[in-house]
Parts: sequence; structure tokens; C-alpha cells
Amino acid sequence: MLSIIPPDSTQAPLAEAAFSSWDATNFTLDWTTNNAAAYVVHFTQAEAAGSAQDFTSLTICTREQKAEIAARLADFAFSSPYGAEVRKWLRHGIGLHHAGLLPKYRVLVEQLAQAGLLKVICGTDTLGAGINVPIRTVLFTRLCKFDGRKTAHLSAREFHQIAGRAGRKGFDDRGFVVVQAPEHVIENIRLSASSPSASGCGHSTASERPRRRLPRR
Repeated sequence: MLSIIPPDSTQAPLAEAAFSSWDATNFTLDWTTNNAAAYVVHFTQAEAAGSAQDFTSLTICTREQKAEIAARLADFAFSSPYGAEVRKWLRHGIGLHHAGLLPKYRVLVEQLAQAGLLKVICGTDTLGAGINVPIRTVLFTRLCKFDGRKTAHLSAREFHQIAGRAGRKGFDDRGFVVVQAPEHVIENIRLSASSPSASGCGHSTASERPRRRLPRR
């Protein structure tokens, strides 16, 4: 579960939306404070695009911000077949960034992010290398990726390179890095919370029963 605080802080309660890839994630993105914008890290281009689409169900920009985005996009040529999707996400304040996009779309995302108009950027780990995009929060959807031969954990260098995007030197006094737990860990926690033993009800376990002394022979 991903929770957000709307741009207009008078709009309580929190807006919530559940995504298949974000299930049981309990992190609040407050667009009114310093933990926006957020860079949501995926390790396939398809997952990044799917995440961008999911975020369109949330209200993360004010009307004024959407109007400014629309004005900046008015003269931009979304000429490729994929352009309509990119434009739709950008109008919601959501950027997509990965190596499979045309360079003009990547540059546009970077420019809008630098102007403070994008609140979420869904991308791959390529954004972590040498791109000037203001990011305050980095959210890892997982800590492993497929390298073409096998699935392996990120190296310390890879993790630090991506996580290091959180917070801009000279502008932010801190950054935020969040890692989603693996699905099986989340499911085990859910099962533990819903089991009778977790609530103190039901039969006692073997470890809770009194032990009986056996006579020596």
C-alpha cells in the first residue's frame, strides 16, 4: 500500500492506492514537504512503464502545476507511437526515464524535473549515472536484478550509485532511501499477523507447553 498526502494539504484524509508491485509497502509520500520528488527504481523498462501508469490514479499535482506542465508541452512534438503515453504521464506530473526512450523524451523529463514539475519519476537504474535530475526520495522496488544470465543482488557500488541520487548537494540537507521488502517476506508477515497464535488465541504451541521430566533408568 502506497499512501500519499495530496498537494492541497486541506484534502485529508490520505489518498491511498494499491499496486501489484507495491503491495504492503507502507511509505507516505508527502508532496508538501522535502521528500518529493521520488525516483521509483525498476530493473526492466516494462515494469517502469507499468508503474507510471499505476501512478496516474493518484493526485500528485495541483491544478496550477498541471496547467504549467500543459503549457510547456504545447509545442513539443510527441511524434512517435509511444509519445501519447509519455505525454499522458507527464500531464499527471509523472516522468518515465530509461534507455529505451527516445533521447528527446528523456531530455524533456529531465527538464521538467529540474523545473520542479515532476513529483514521481519511474525509471530503471540507468537514471543513477550522471544525469542532473533533482531527486529527494529513492524507492527501490527490489534489491536484485537479472543480468542476462542470472538474478543477483545489487553490488554495494550499484546500490550506492542509485541511492546517492537522494538529495541534491547544496540544496537538500538530507535525502530519503526506501527499499521494498520482497513479496515472500511481506506475505510471511501477513500470515503471522493473522494467525491465532499472533493474537494470543488458540492452542498453545509445543514450546509453550510445560515439559515433563522423564525418570532415569
